Order: sequence, then C-alpha cells, then structure tokens
Amino acid sequence: MFVNRVRRPLLRFAVVWVTSVVAASCTLGEFHRAEDLTGSGGAGGTTSSSTATGPADGCEHASYPSRPAGRDLGGATEFISAVRTIHFAVMPDGTPVGVDLDQMCSCFEDAPSTCAPTKNSLQVKSYCDTAGGRDNAVGRLLKQASALLTTIEIDEFYSQQAELGYWGQLVRVSGYNGAADDDQVTVALIGTGQFGINPPNWDGNDAWPVSSQAFEDDGKGMPDLTKPRYLDVAAYVSDHVLVASIPDTKLELAGQQSRVALQSSGGGIMATLEKSALGWNIKAGVITGRMGDEQVFEMIASYRNNEGEPLCTDDAFYCAAKNAFCDGLDISADGVGNPAQPCNALSFGVGFTAVSAKLGAVVIPAATTQFCPPGKDTSIDSCFKLACPP
Repeated sequence: MFVNRVRRPLLRFAVVWVTSVVAASCTLGEFHRAEDLTGSGGAGGTTSSSTATGPADGCEHASYPSRPAGRDLGGATEFISAVRTIHFAVMPDGTPVGVDLDQMCSCFEDAPSTCAPTKNSLQVKSYCDTAGGRDNAVGRLLKQASALLTTIEIDEFYSQQAELGYWGQLVRVSGYNGAADDDQVTVALIGTGQFGINPPNWDGNDAWPVSSQAFEDDGKGMPDLTKPRYLDVAAYVSDHVLVASIPDTKLELAGQQSRVALQSSGGGIMATLEKSALGWNIKAGVITGRMGDEQVFEMIASYRNNEGEPLCTDDAFYCAAKNAFCDGLDISADGVGNPAQPCNALSFGVGFTAVSAKLGAVVIPAATTQFCPPGKDTSIDSCFKLACPP
C-alpha cells in the first residue's frame, strides 16, 4: 500500500479506492463525436459551450467547446505528450474536474437527478453535481478517501509515480494545423509500460515503451502499430482546446507492484494545447466518462497492492468498499437516464497535464500472478446482487 496506516479499520477501503480508481491504458470502441456527447447533433453540428445555459434548470453546464466554424482546416503536425500529473477532484487552478455528462445540474435550483440515487445517497446528497453541473462521483469519493488518509494525497502520489515512470499514458495528435482552430484532427490514447530502470527526463525526448494492448491485432497475433485501439479521427481543436470522443476507456495506474485498471464509457477528452521549446504540452486536460456497475467491480478485481495482492470478497473490509461504491452511483450508464430507475454508474473525471514525448518500443504487459480464491473474485459481484451489511 502507498499509505502506512489509516485512522480506523474501515478506512482500508479508502486506501483500496484511492489506489484502485486511477489508471492508464485505454480500450476504445466505436467513437461518437463530441457533438453527440453534448446532445447537440451529429457531424457538422455544434457542441454545448462551457457556459451554455440549460433550459431546464437554469445552471451553466460545463461542457466541450464548439467545433470551429472553419472547414477542412487540416494540417500535417503530429506530436505525442506523456501524462505527468493527474488530478481527481480539483484542478491546480481550483476548477472542479469533470464536465456535465447528463445535461442536468443535480441539486442546483432543486433540479432532480437523471436517475434514482440510493436512500443513503439522498440523505447525504452525495449524488449532487459540482459547479457547472459537473458529474464526477469518482473524484468526490477520492476526495473523501484522501481526507481520511494520514499520509500523501492521492493526486500527489500518482503524479509522483508517473514522474518516476512507473506508469504512463500518451496522447498522440496528428493531422493538426498547429493553429488555435482546426476542425479535423486525429487523437489516439496509448497506454505504456514502465518507463525503465531510470526515470524519464521530461525534456521532450523521453521514448516511452508502449503497451501491445494499445493497438489492434495484425491478424498474426502481433500488435499493428498503424492501428491504435483507442482512436478518434473526428476530433478537433477550438481556441487551442483539443476535443475528442472516448466511448470506452481503460486506464491503468501503477506504483512498484501495485496497479489498478479503471474502465469507463460514454465520455471524452478535453485539453488545452500549448507549444513550448520542447514541443507540444497539454495543460488543463480532463478525461471523462461513466463507470457502470459491472466496470466498478472489474476495477476492484484488477486492484493489486504493493505486495501484488488482490482485494477479494472474503476480505474483512470488502463490504465497506462495496457499500461506499454502490451508494456513490449517481448517473445512468446508458447516457439516457430515467428518474424512476436506480442509478447504475459512477460519473468519472480525471484531470491531467502532459509533456512532449516520443514513442518507444512495444512491450507486453506483465502477467498477473496473484488471484482471489475460487468464487471470491470481486468481478462477479454487483451493486444489484445481495447487499453487504451496512
């Protein structure tokens, strides 16, 4: 574990959740344009701006900027940036992490939720959005967990692990014109392996080893480096802000032996691009999505502590973890929502900054060596199965 101790036995969950809920390697299926994600049309449409006023609840919805008016702006610039810092609840400038995924400012001006929260969630209003209607239950849970820990903050810990090269996530942008606006760019998210024996220099020349799982298979059992698995060919840049759709993501974070895979769907990426003497950097980036009930338990199942040990359903603290996750469900996984139906997903947002980098050799991820006993794997559980005692 990356913490030495917690104040109460129940807080082992805080450690598990903090260590589990971040990551870096993506599995992206079919992309939808950011216009679709913000509910304003398909190709050639416009997205909701970050200050668009919602007709139903009167709050300002934090969302993606609109696609620029120019057409076929195009370009030949290509660059790669490696994630260096991450932020789970609040960005360094104080802005809450996330966007308004459901176009509803829950708890603002008595606006309802788009699904039915649990009784516990209703009592403590844990389903409520942050400023701008931002949906980020994951960040909220992390903030609460971090407040219970006696050592390092979660953001600081995983930023340090990225700094040392224990985990990495690359953002590759191509077909870019290098200007403030470009209506058509391509974005790929590429997970990495551990950087190497020595940490990266963060000088624009670091060649990160890339995960074989970040690419499609070439039909011969090998990764096809021309086909990133997590790709949006219809991304764009608006006033220096990169926008891409990410229907499904799988992000993996790691320390020395610890690691966890966090999966989400129905989200996107938004990031401010900045040119420097070292290359293209990213600031104020955010990856958003929805972590469905099934994905929540797959995430817990993927967790390994610093001894490589998993968390299993027979662990003394598992029920505390399950109850906290299940009471945190605040959104519908399908993106539609029904106030009469139970919430079945956690809204998700991770902020980040990234520094210019390069692609290195392809590596095969290390195999998992320790597993739960038969029938005790958390991936088979659900918030909608027999509940743990409160």
